[in-house]
Amino acid sequence: MQQAVSRRFDQYLFFSDQTVGKDGRRVFINPDLLAPFLEFVREDAFRGKQSLANMIGLKNSAAGLSSQSNQSNASQHRLDCGGVIVTYSVLQAGAPDSFGDGVYITHIQQALNVGEKHLPGLHNIQYRSGSWAPFEATDKKIQHTVATVGADYDPESQKYDLTTTAENMADFLAKNIKGSDLGSEFALYFCPTDIIDDLGTWRLPEQKVKPGKAGPEELAEILIETQKQYWTDTDQKHQWYVFEHGAKLLDSALKIVKDRGVTSLSHHEFSFVNPRSNIGLILTDIEKLRATFSKTLSLNGYGSKYHQATNIEASIAGLQAHDKSWSSLESQLRPCSDILVRAKSLQEGIASDPSKIMNFTNLNFMSLLNKITANLNW
Repeated sequence: MQQAVSRRFDQYLFFSDQTVGKDGRRVFINPDLLAPFLEFVREDAFRGKQSLANMIGLKNSAAGLSSQSNQSNASQHRLDCGGVIVTYSVLQAGAPDSFGDGVYITHIQQALNVGEKHLPGLHNIQYRSGSWAPFEATDKKIQHTVATVGADYDPESQKYDLTTTAENMADFLAKNIKGSDLGSEFALYFCPTDIIDDLGTWRLPEQKVKPGKAGPEELAEILIETQKQYWTDTDQKHQWYVFEHGAKLLDSALKIVKDRGVTSLSHHEFSFVNPRSNIGLILTDIEKLRATFSKTLSLNGYGSKYHQATNIEASIAGLQAHDKSWSSLESQLRPCSDILVRAKSLQEGIASDPSKIMNFTNLNFMSLLNKITANLNW
């Protein structure tokens, strides 16, 4: 779910039918921002409306006093649009490789309050005195039967919170797995901003001084070291439950494991909860590493479904091969996949002749997004 930053401005789309220049500046957007828009704007209904209104409002106040300006690039600005930070460039007529005068949205990233005290890393979550509490792990391998990957975001405080994540995951596990497996302790690889670094989110000050490499590299090391602790044949399995954006982190970690020459993660088994990455592609790496896949517990929300539709063939091949309960997945995802294919074809046509965009004002970012979400509303 990376944001492409190399796309030329004359390959952008109008943001909406309200930003085609009839009143105020024209506003364009990088079409590669569909995924973060779905993740951080459309799924947050209350703040999403505010964010959408603020982004449309760039046509009137793009370089206003409320925006932040890049001191080394006078045309580049950032604006807090309520829940998301939007980065954009304001171009004048005659600007090369663009449609000329207008506002060009280049990045969307989740708004985060600075000073978050909880760093990414491995934690032991223990049940004590009637509640679940996190304790930073001192080892790079896990002993627990159950392990989790993810982080819960609080839209009110705009923070990822370790304690809240531990409590919410414990509640989910208590409802969905055997109590004998869960017991009174499980492992959590807490990955707050690391899980969305690829979307342009900057690291917080505390993370810059943390020793070692948190994120995919550290998770890869944990998977490898956990596997190494078994010197004899045993059927011991560590059950990993990977939540939401944690799927993207695991995807990167598995690739690092392969790059290090490791050929077996046979003592690891993975299940996914609302994965924000294409499961079919992840399952390919899981199989190659001789790890196992248990099941996908849910595909809720536009973001989770969208990631399966962007490479539907991989999704179908992966999920249906391992979990027959997803036999109807293709019929559910195919309409969205077809829309994406057609939109890509039209976008390529515009890119080959930028003057065509004036004939395709109906092919704007918001109309495309509305068609996508209409076909993911199941």
